[in-house]
Amino acid sequence: MSDVSRHDNLKQSMSKSRWFTRGWTLQELLGPENVVFYSEDWQSLGTKSQLSQLLSSITLIEEEYLLGKDLQLASVAKRMSWASRRNTTRIEDVSYSLLGIFDVNMPLIYGEGKKAFRRLQEEILKSTPYDHTLFAWGTTIEWDSAPLPTCLYSTREFKEEGERLWSATEAGSLLKGMLASSPGDFENSRHFVPAIEAGIFHRHRSLKIALPQLINKELRIELPLMGVDGTPMLLHHWKQPALVQVRPTRRVVLLCSHEEVKDSFLILPLKGWGANNFGRTEYLMLCRQSLKIARYPFSERTLVYVAPEQPMTLENGDFVFTEPLQFPRSTPCLLYHGDGIKYLSHCAVIRADSSRSGYMFDWCIQKDQQRERGWSLKVSRAPSHSFKLGAITVSLVRVSFGHGHASHMVDSNDNGCVWFRLDRGHEDGIEFSEQTMRTPKDTWIPEGLPFRLKITVERITVTEPAATIDVVNIAVDSYLRPIE
Repeated sequence: MSDVSRHDNLKQSMSKSRWFTRGWTLQELLGPENVVFYSEDWQSLGTKSQLSQLLSSITLIEEEYLLGKDLQLASVAKRMSWASRRNTTRIEDVSYSLLGIFDVNMPLIYGEGKKAFRRLQEEILKSTPYDHTLFAWGTTIEWDSAPLPTCLYSTREFKEEGERLWSATEAGSLLKGMLASSPGDFENSRHFVPAIEAGIFHRHRSLKIALPQLINKELRIELPLMGVDGTPMLLHHWKQPALVQVRPTRRVVLLCSHEEVKDSFLILPLKGWGANNFGRTEYLMLCRQSLKIARYPFSERTLVYVAPEQPMTLENGDFVFTEPLQFPRSTPCLLYHGDGIKYLSHCAVIRADSSRSGYMFDWCIQKDQQRERGWSLKVSRAPSHSFKLGAITVSLVRVSFGHGHASHMVDSNDNGCVWFRLDRGHEDGIEFSEQTMRTPKDTWIPEGLPFRLKITVERITVTEPAATIDVVNIAVDSYLRPIE
């Protein structure tokens, strides 16, 4: 060790040595059974076994692994943490120096840069598909911690503070995929170990759980779901326009625990983006409870597609929803849209060509599932012969889903669902109401309904690229913020 003097304090001198920050020296430390350390003047400082306690305090590698315990018994996250503070001259060597540590093989392709670390994780995933600590990287916070980071704010904060929550910092950050970008992401993950339930979950005959599958940058994985009912949706901060939007959320359980916390497991909050993808933030949530099948039944699981978020560019004529339509007592609200219109569900954007006019989309608000009655909230756009968008008209029609006379048919969709206008005299309130929304912003609160409904449409111009969009907020009952 060319920067260690035998005349100095050994602990202080060795802890500052560059040898412990180099990538390739990790396997030089762990691989051989016997390692002898020498000072700058080639005087022996001691062997690995003699200095094991000191080496463990410097490298944060447990003594048992320094003294020969099988490295494959250490979790993926633990082994990654050993390399988290090490560097190499070539970016690719960060990954190539770990091949022996993880007992995997892959071609060495110098020039691929950070792609090498992604390929390393792919090989690790193939060899140890049940070790979810591969995904246990980032900043760990307590499940019940308060206050939460801004990126984990949910519908509660949105209801209380609304657009005041917008953050330029959050708007400039993109969601991440399931795989880490470097071993440095695992710096605080050395205590995470696979949970016993991981093997039960993947090998249970009745569940038929598919192994994780990586296609390009998208990971297809089936995981237990935390909080099936009442999971708060997380907020997304748009860069343009500057608004806060509620996004679909999944809180999935990573089948791993903290080795120093007797009863614990990890929760990974995922946020929707694009048409059907999810992405993750930098945060993990540590839940200090026992992960028991009886408490969190594995029948409550979800298949998610997790990929790094791609920046989305809004186009002229797009509709952006600030929050999803919800209805009391979890009664379904379904969205149908006209031909030639694309619905990007996870980012709540309806893409409509600016030249298109007439029927755009409608929400079906079903009040009574047994009686199949509810309302059709239809949105239309007036024709326009220029780049400028036509006016928005919102109509509310009392309907029956699937039963009625053909002459009363209001609309239908490709799935064979048809809804019919009901005759007057029903106890559920208004039969038909319509409002043309004024620009740039207008709010409509229909009267005569058995629930509270507030519809706001705001026309906004964005600059990159130049486009005019309509921002729509449809709030029902408990999701309705105080009217100013």
